[in-house]
Amino acid sequence: MKKILFFFCALIISSCSTENKETPEETAKKEEDRRIEQIDKKFKELLNEVTMKYKILYEWDTLRYQYSYEYRPVINSDYQIIKTFTIEDVLIKDTSFLIKLVVGVNFLPKYFHLNTFYFALSCSKDLLQQITDKQTRKILLVKTDTLDKINMSRFRVGGQIWKIFSIKN
Repeated sequence: MKKILFFFCALIISSCSTENKETPEETAKKEEDRRIEQIDKKFKELLNEVTMKYKILYEWDTLRYQYSYEYRPVINSDYQIIKTFTIEDVLIKDTSFLIKLVVGVNFLPKYFHLNTFYFALSCSKDLLQQITDKQTRKILLVKTDTLDKINMSRFRVGGQIWKIFSIKN
């Protein structure tokens, strides 16, 4: 009986003293995950703030209409936002810049019906510097004035970038 009691006491003591140590890689991964979570949280807060302040009704990243006429309310609204984009080109036009952006995904099968938008947006030199900064996540506040359908699910959109909101990565 003493041996069994001694065995259980030894087992309890040894299990309590065993620490679960993380490797430096695991610690670094957890810290990076926490940092990304904080950035995502700040980005969502910024998005909500911009949406409320400017009374945003449309987000180009999520629009999925099939026909050009269905986008008329979007074009006629005061502002729209773009969260996810790829800069395709930057041109100089008179005294301003023309930024060509691609919004949407064009690599999924057609049955997903995800539209791709090709934007040609004019902006100032200051806004150009902000939009090309790779160290921040951005929300573009845009005012569009034209929309043409290029083919099945591709649209060409024209307008201006009014403001850029960003947070550091």
